[in-house]
Amino acid sequence: MKTGNCPDGNNKKGIIFDMDGVIFDSERIWKEGFFAANEKFGLNFTESERQSYCGKDEYSIRKQIRTEHSYLNADEYRDFIINYFNDKLERTGAEIKKGFLELISWLKANDFAVGLATSAQKSRALKMFSKKGMDIYKIFDAVVCGDDVKISKPNPEIFLLAAERINCLPARCIVLEDSPNGIEAARRAGMKAVVVKDLIPPTPEDVKKCVFCADNLLQVLDYFKACAATAAQADC
Repeated sequence: MKTGNCPDGNNKKGIIFDMDGVIFDSERIWKEGFFAANEKFGLNFTESERQSYCGKDEYSIRKQIRTEHSYLNADEYRDFIINYFNDKLERTGAEIKKGFLELISWLKANDFAVGLATSAQKSRALKMFSKKGMDIYKIFDAVVCGDDVKISKPNPEIFLLAAERINCLPARCIVLEDSPNGIEAARRAGMKAVVVKDLIPPTPEDVKKCVFCADNLLQVLDYFKACAATAAQADC
């Protein structure tokens, strides 16, 4: 299937959200699990190693571990981290990031198409929203997860498929991301990106690839409102 197709005459603006670290404060839980695995398996993996996994799907992460650490049982290692995350998710859920509900409400009121593009498996994405009493399909016009695509970020496939499903041209889409892999995927997709700061501070190179750098989603909302109030809205 060729992705990124939609009617040539469609000028609707699309906003595509990443999930972990943008909508939910879940990267913090992954980080806890990562360092708990260090202790469990007697490893000294660094924060930079953890960051190299961010934005990738589970298959790609396990493949990377097998390539770079052949001595380690990648499945046992990743299963430990995933179980750590799922146990905490089951007990408390992941907190919704500041400004998400306000931003979604404004986007819908102003006729933006809204999509979700996450490397997480669909079952986990559904659970994360349902734990907070939210129906993922009522929030987003389309949902694309890691099990919907063959190649993970920084490959642009997931964003191109999301654009197709929300019926927007890639050039009319803005991606909200927190990870270098996601920002690069948006660039390769021919989309604009807004970086929302999370645990991994964006590098100067990441920021250069984005039209705006925000501390939180309330700042993203203010940015979109400012764009909407000017004649240069299409250039946001």
